[in-house]
Amino acid sequence: MTLFDVIALGVGDTFSERYHPTSLLLVADGFKLAIDCPDMYRRVLRDASLKGAGPLAITDIDDVLLYTTPQRQFPTTVVLSAERRNRLLELAAQHRIPLIEDDHDSDFTFGDQPVLPLASQDTVGQVIYTTSLGRMIAPGIRLGCIVGSADLVDKLARVQRNLELQGDHVVEWAAADLIRDGDMGRQLRKARKIYEERMHFLVKHLQQKFGEKIEVHVPGGGLALWIRFRIPEMASPWIDAMRIRGLVLNHPRNYFLTEPGPFTRMGFAQVSEVVLSTSIEKMRLALEDIAWSDAWETSSGPFSEGNS
Repeated sequence: MTLFDVIALGVGDTFSERYHPTSLLLVADGFKLAIDCPDMYRRVLRDASLKGAGPLAITDIDDVLLYTTPQRQFPTTVVLSAERRNRLLELAAQHRIPLIEDDHDSDFTFGDQPVLPLASQDTVGQVIYTTSLGRMIAPGIRLGCIVGSADLVDKLARVQRNLELQGDHVVEWAAADLIRDGDMGRQLRKARKIYEERMHFLVKHLQQKFGEKIEVHVPGGGLALWIRFRIPEMASPWIDAMRIRGLVLNHPRNYFLTEPGPFTRMGFAQVSEVVLSTSIEKMRLALEDIAWSDAWETSSGPFSEGNS
């Protein structure tokens, strides 16, 4: 029996080896499978390994499928480079590996040059493109779409009908009307402008008040910031103090399979600038609560000039 070795990887072009990874590489006898792990799958893998689920043999694997989020990796917000995109498509075509592209928030790309999805470059039909309409319309709407070959979409539709016989036809018809009448496009243009303003507002004030304590990666879009704590040991105590003050950010352990790095995410799209100002004040008070000294580290991080 040949077993998989699980190797932790860094994410994107901006991470150096000294920072803890969020992706995995499964290796056996020259066979390599990269996994861009979203949080839900990372938890499953971690729990399975901790509970001793047993070795996984290559002979037990019949097919390989790659799930990826090239538009904006979760949780780091890093965009997959053009070189890596081309190489990924080449490998998928060469080895006939299906790629599931989860394009979860590229509709909220800031600037005039949005990055096109992998599916737009796919010439052999290897990419299965998925996206959600919930973030465009309302958070409570559980509605998405998939783009693939006609045969695949037909088979998936049959599976979906078996899982959910009734569906929500009213919501589906309403969403179709919004798209057809142009309301969806107008909503997106308005939302992009508002979200970009909120993002720059939050980045500016975080850098002004906590520039020596945290490092903020400024994304090209999306709904959240990726933040590094310059002193790794202060990440969890500060986040705990924020929670006591009423500001809830995830602990670094929620984003890492191995030993957590000094990172967290902070959303900005769902709240006004007034609420963001209140959140920044809660961060300041929480920092006072933990009473850290002023001996902050000044070492360069993964998003500093030279590592980007």
